[in-house]
Amino acid sequence: MIQSTAKAQKADVEALFNLALKIVTAEEKLTQLTLAATRSMLTQAEEDTLAALRAKEPGQVISSQARPGESLPDTMGSFARQLLDIAASIQAEFNCCNQPQNDACEARVKTLVDQGEKTTPADTESIASEWRSAIETARSLREAM
Repeated sequence: MIQSTAKAQKADVEALFNLALKIVTAEEKLTQLTLAATRSMLTQAEEDTLAALRAKEPGQVISSQARPGESLPDTMGSFARQLLDIAASIQAEFNCCNQPQNDACEARVKTLVDQGEKTTPADTESIASEWRSAIETARSLREAM
């Protein structure tokens, strides 16, 4: 009994450390992404400023100021896609860690409904079927997330 509890606790601690490692890795990727986006924007701002300073006529300054808006949506779109990839990967890790607990909880609820169905009067079958439908809907929603 004590050995099985110790093994279970050891497995839980290992899972927690693995999850913490994944979180730190995701944070590192997020930091690198933020730095890359900041560098890109600063480089673009430097180029635009130098172009404006080199301009000999006001029309050239105005045309050089119109350019930064062209690359900004592309840069932000790329940043957003990479950010979503990082968020999706960490969400998948959390889901993997929570799956055994979710399955165990679902099994306990199904057992509870089955036991309740056996001990209730015969005319309450519709209630049990509604419970089963609610459990199935909750499971489908959890899987969709």
